[in-house]
Amino acid sequence: MKILSVAVITAAMTLFAANAHAADDKMTIAVFTKNRTNPAYEAFRIASDQIARATGAQIVHYVPKQPDSVDEQIAMVDQVLKDRPDAVIFIPVDDVAMIDSVKRLNDAKIPVVLVSNPLPGSFVTYVGADDFEIGYREARYLFENLGGKGKIGRTDQSRASARLPARLRRIPPY
Repeated sequence: MKILSVAVITAAMTLFAANAHAADDKMTIAVFTKNRTNPAYEAFRIASDQIARATGAQIVHYVPKQPDSVDEQIAMVDQVLKDRPDAVIFIPVDDVAMIDSVKRLNDAKIPVVLVSNPLPGSFVTYVGADDFEIGYREARYLFENLGGKGKIGRTDQSRASARLPARLRRIPPY
């Protein structure tokens, strides 16, 4: 995750340097993550801060107090629309509930780098994984390592992850 963070933030800072409010101002980038409970998001914030220090940019972190809170992230987008940063790096807490917020960022002409969950909208770039391919590789690994023996069960109980359905399409239900 740290390598991904470094790549995303470095690219964003390079792309948005020309959009800084004034020549003497630091570029301000709003970084949205889902929560403070997942170590991957903590690593993303740490990498953001390190790159900001190295490039002279300013990072403002937006993290819901309640993990993965849609309402809090919507309110944070409202604040960002008022504050008008030079760019936004956005990890949505929900791939459906945050569509309108992304549209509002697009309408405000604030450049957005989308990370993790794909959403409709206009983005400088999207950084994420091919969940369909991940599901295929997971299934293939499992099948190969069972050695032709055993049974496989698939559970579909957790829909909390927006990325789960694409992965499950590669694993046939029994």
